[in-house]
Amino acid sequence: MAYYALINPQKFKVVAGTMANDVKWFNVKEIPLLGFDHIQIFEQALDRLKSKISYHPVGFELLDELFTMTELHELFECILDTPMDRRNFRRKILDSGYLINTGKKREGAKNRHPDLYQFAGSNSY
Repeated sequence: MAYYALINPQKFKVVAGTMANDVKWFNVKEIPLLGFDHIQIFEQALDRLKSKISYHPVGFELLDELFTMTELHELFECILDTPMDRRNFRRKILDSGYLINTGKKREGAKNRHPDLYQFAGSNSY
C-alpha cells in the first residue's frame, strides 16, 4: 500500500529517521535509483496525480494561499509535463468554480499587477 501527498518543500525540512542515512527532495525528472519496486510505485502515483488534476482541484498544497493565474498555469504544466494554451487554461479554470478572485493584485510586477486568486473552500478538498 502506498500514499502520496502534495506538499510545498519550502515549508518542510526533511529529516532522516532511524531507517535512513540521508533524505532530500528530488526533481520529479531526476529521481535516483530506487530499491525494490519503488520506481513503479512512484510512477503510478505520478500518473494518478496527472489523471486527478483533470477533475479535482490540485495545487493548493503547492502554492501560497494567494497566487496568480500564471503561477497556477505553470504548476499544471509542470504536473502534466506538457505546455498548455494560456487562454483556454484560464477560461476552463475560471469556469470550474475552484478559484476565487480576491480582488487583490500582486505588487512588484514589472509591467501590470496580476490578479491574486485563492482556492474556493480549499479546506474541504
